[in-house]
Amino acid sequence: MKKVLITGANSYIGTSFEKYVAENYSSEFDVHTIDMIDGSWRSKDFGSYDIVFHVAGLAHADAGKIDEATKAKYYAVNTDLAIETCKRAKADGIKQFVFLSSAIIYGDSVPYGKRKMITRETEPQPANFYGDSKLQADLGIQELADNSLMVTILRLPMIYGKGSKGNYATLASMAKKLPIFPDVINERSMLYIENLCEFLAQIMIRGLGGIFWPQNAEYSRTSEIVRYIARANKHKILVSKEFNWAVRLASRIPGKIGGLANKAFGNLSYNQSMSLYGFDYQLYTLKESIKRTEINYVNIRKDPPLVSVITAAYNCEKTIGETIESVQAQTYQNWEMLIVNDCSTDHTIDVVRSYAEKDSRIKLINLSANSGSAAARNTAIENANGRFLAILDSDDLWKQDKLAHQVKFMLEHDYGFTFTSYEIFHDSSDARRTLFKAPKKIVYKQYLRNTIIGNLTVIIDKEKIPEFFIVKGYLEDVLTWMYFLNKGYTAYGLNKNLASYRVAAASKSGNKFKNAKRYYECLKEQPISGIERIIDEICYLFNAIKKRVFGKTIKSS
Repeated sequence: MKKVLITGANSYIGTSFEKYVAENYSSEFDVHTIDMIDGSWRSKDFGSYDIVFHVAGLAHADAGKIDEATKAKYYAVNTDLAIETCKRAKADGIKQFVFLSSAIIYGDSVPYGKRKMITRETEPQPANFYGDSKLQADLGIQELADNSLMVTILRLPMIYGKGSKGNYATLASMAKKLPIFPDVINERSMLYIENLCEFLAQIMIRGLGGIFWPQNAEYSRTSEIVRYIARANKHKILVSKEFNWAVRLASRIPGKIGGLANKAFGNLSYNQSMSLYGFDYQLYTLKESIKRTEINYVNIRKDPPLVSVITAAYNCEKTIGETIESVQAQTYQNWEMLIVNDCSTDHTIDVVRSYAEKDSRIKLINLSANSGSAAARNTAIENANGRFLAILDSDDLWKQDKLAHQVKFMLEHDYGFTFTSYEIFHDSSDARRTLFKAPKKIVYKQYLRNTIIGNLTVIIDKEKIPEFFIVKGYLEDVLTWMYFLNKGYTAYGLNKNLASYRVAAASKSGNKFKNAKRYYECLKEQPISGIERIIDEICYLFNAIKKRVFGKTIKSS
């Protein structure tokens, strides 16, 4: 556990970080905060801490309405106090000093219609005293780094999230009230507060020093932000290019009007390549982050729903152990694993028992007669206690953040089931390649033309599909998803490679053609016309043949 001292009380980023790690990394961090206003911090011993996280500072103000005394105060707080705190941390033997710099050191955003892209080679050129006060602290703290003190500097773009003030709050207020808004194309780097908190946690855990430029995975566009905010608040707003002339006109008016237009629709962005650091911190997209900002959400780490992992097992003594371990390694830990032994003739039952004896979440169920994987899965489903059902075959594997990503998505969106991209391999030592990239929404007709949903990637929400218990028995593979898509449910594909699909000649994964007869039987019961049925049958048959011959499927229409 790392002991962190936040220097600066009641800051938005500081309090957000403290709350975030308490909910998500309680075993990793012990966080304390000290007020820097009255100077009493100077008598505190920093020596018992591993990391000092400096957040104290004065926020941006209107540079045109500041007198010299106020400017001096900015330098005293943003520059002198920051450097003094870093020196104190170094003297007391602190291992890492984390400082929040700002994109403002590169100057203001450029006016409407122009582009400003910052790279690692871009030299800072602050436009006013505020930017310069941050730059001088940035440079002064860098000079204190040596073998005894690691300095970590974050040059942050605009930060937003629940409870944030400043530009986002102003824009949100407009988005909830205005009936129309211009659809201007501009580009800004922004960083959602939870993405920032995850980034901070990762650099502290990993002990990373240097200069960093974290940002969201995609650039932000003012009109897009407004649209998302309005939608989250169920407010109707017309976002249209028909009103762009007003922005062009306003941006050319000298003074406050032009300044506001260029501030709202200007451009300032970091090159995305400078924000990739070998770990995942961009947890939420712009759309997801705004929804989380505007609406109360569920923290899956704090109050996680149970996931029931459904596994049919038959003569898999060589692979089932690795499969179980991939579930045990999940970052999301509120799961149970129901393994149904379908009368194996090898040592499968002994392998599963050895894991179940050590982990009470693993439950072994034995069938009295060999009944096939569909019947075995149905037995597991009948005994499942979780809200979510996840299918995993006895020779396949999951990436460690598979459940975390999908459960979070399912809690925040209205889909009956989701699936993800995955990779294929023959044995654990093989190099692996991604089999396909998951589309987003997929409906019945698309699925018939490209049966890309991999069982090992699927999670079903029983609250959204209550009739999953049990429809005609669990239908093998594509038939199950075809059935529910035909009933009107929509699946959503997360374009993340979260699972590994083992291709083995002796396993069921080597047989691509055996379900055709059952498919036709199921298809005849669907409420579609004769012509549609013929087209669907041709598409499915061609798809099955292509899988058999080429190992591919035809593309979605």
